[in-house]
Amino acid sequence: TDTPDANPGNGKCADSNGNCSLRAAVMEANALAGEDSITLPEDTFKLTRSGTADNTAFQGDLDIIGKLTITGAGEGKTIIDGLDLNERVFEIQAGAVVTITELTIQNAKEFTDSNDQGAGIRNLGTLTLSQIRVTNNRTSSSGGGIYNGENAVLKLFHSQVDNNYAPIGGGIYNAKNAHLTVENGEIYMNSATYGGGISNEKEGGQALISHSTIRDNGALMGGGVDILNGFVSLEQSMVSNNSADEAGGGISIAFGEAVLINSTISANSTCQEGGGIRIASGKLSGYNTTIAENQASSAAVNDGCLNFGFPTTWTGGGVFQSGGQIDF
Repeated sequence: TDTPDANPGNGKCADSNGNCSLRAAVMEANALAGEDSITLPEDTFKLTRSGTADNTAFQGDLDIIGKLTITGAGEGKTIIDGLDLNERVFEIQAGAVVTITELTIQNAKEFTDSNDQGAGIRNLGTLTLSQIRVTNNRTSSSGGGIYNGENAVLKLFHSQVDNNYAPIGGGIYNAKNAHLTVENGEIYMNSATYGGGISNEKEGGQALISHSTIRDNGALMGGGVDILNGFVSLEQSMVSNNSADEAGGGISIAFGEAVLINSTISANSTCQEGGGIRIASGKLSGYNTTIAENQASSAAVNDGCLNFGFPTTWTGGGVFQSGGQIDF
């Protein structure tokens, strides 16, 4: 059950009935100094204690304020489910240092307050995710799966972010001066208006992606990745089968910079500009990178383009450049 700790800080994880819930464990860890750890068995932990504007984990999302490691029994075995909460699952507060491993975060909805970024996770501190799946989360703001906030640090290793939705950054949103690292990850089947898979929107935001796949995401602009500003690098990675109604089926670059190293941009599509990549300003550099079998056509995106009255063909099936600098 999703019950609060009866006496946070006494060193015992126990609700009023003496039971140790996930919420009670987080509250106890928040109340104690130093580093703490929580080990979860194979089970589904349903968050049901709704409530907003609370940063103690007493109700609503699970707020973490200190140094904490949460370890599950395996992705798909230990599941934290926010279906009945009407709020995000985790909020990592500024200054917190958190590691979460071997579990699934799913089914959260964040539509309740002015800080509704990040339905699965809202990270304002330093967060490491390893062998994690973040799936089927939705928000009315940014970061359907994960919101990496201003000056925050997020590292994903061997993890999946899939089937999430937000207007900006369906899978992951990377904010101003935020640092995002994805290694051996898979970002897939997310949707948004801007940045179906990943949105790097603000100046100073940095996303370093390696040995990873960004596939089957969809958006109006930047089906796979939308770079409005900041810096994004992809090394030994694949951006494939993403789609955009307007521009940048695989990647859309507005004012930021993208560097592609030993990577593949393939089988992406758009109704208008740049099936693989669209660059309007900023800079695009590529080294030993393949751009192949991308489409810019009114028939490219599930015939949906025909509803907009677009011409039957557009330019830039691989790359469309209306400004900026390209160096390959």
